Amino acid sequence: MVTVVIPTAARPALLREALASVWAQTARARIAQVLVSENAGGTESEKVCAEFGGLPIKYVRRDPPLDRLAHARAIFCTEAGPAKHTAVLHDDDWWAPDHLARALAWLDEHPWATAWTCAAFMVVGSTPEMNCDDNLLPWFGAGFPPFDGTWELDLTAVMLANLAETTVRYSTLVARTAALVRAAGVVFGMEHPFDNDRLLAFELARQGPVGYRPLPTAFIRVHPAQHVNEFDREAMRQHRRSSTGYLVGECTRLGLDLRAVLTARLAQCPAETKDKFLGRFRRPEWAEALTAHQLQPAGLDLPPVVPEGKIKAGLKQLLPPIALKVGQHLRQSRR
Repeated sequence: MVTVVIPTAARPALLREALASVWAQTARARIAQVLVSENAGGTESEKVCAEFGGLPIKYVRRDPPLDRLAHARAIFCTEAGPAKHTAVLHDDDWWAPDHLARALAWLDEHPWATAWTCAAFMVVGSTPEMNCDDNLLPWFGAGFPPFDGTWELDLTAVMLANLAETTVRYSTLVARTAALVRAAGVVFGMEHPFDNDRLLAFELARQGPVGYRPLPTAFIRVHPAQHVNEFDREAMRQHRRSSTGYLVGECTRLGLDLRAVLTARLAQCPAETKDKFLGRFRRPEWAEALTAHQLQPAGLDLPPVVPEGKIKAGLKQLLPPIALKVGQHLRQSRR
């Protein structure tokens, strides 16, 4: 059986779509509880829940609202459902009808694993425009397996896939409840209110393998409302650095030589895709992580990491005055 956890924040129309996708699950008979946790004013979400009388919904309204970490501790730890498995679905996302069925079937067949996740379609607002989430890094971490079925990722593979950016989205995750409670207790007990999904994946993989399906059965919406409560750019950068530092430190403590593993993976990489990974590792977030922690794979030349302030100053020196004037005019005309 499975508990479905849906954190929501006064977005009843989006919640209705999420719940409709839960109702459409081919494995609906295995759903023991749907925990809808309202963490931002209003009572419209409760009315939406009443529309789905056939689902075992438990609606909880947080008044006053909890901060991000306290809310996560509540829904993943102190209020963990009675079911053996827990699935996460944010209120602005939704699932394909076979999402839970695939996850639970794989976990039933792999009792030693702690969780299952998958790639996702990234959907722009309410339009039909969508792109498949990047699944190259899990493929890299798994050692380049065929693209059919579900890959079994050990701790090293999960680490490689999430070293500098996340490849495990909350709305794709179905985990064994006991393992999720332990992992969440560690992650949400730290000061990582942003960029903590890759920490959660690491803590789950520390307890056992994680299944990853490279074909999507989850849809994650990208829309302006996501940015209402976001941190500023510098705060997000600091949280990412902190998360990377934690992951690298834990791997060092466990005796995992990340530099050697990265070098070996690049040596095994199929020739036609090697340039893709070399290009990925030269991106600013990867170059910074690899350089800061001395993880640069052998034979990979990384560009120097330049602070953003120096980049802006350098651009001002390089650009002629007329270009700067044009840029200022364009910014003003958009206001």
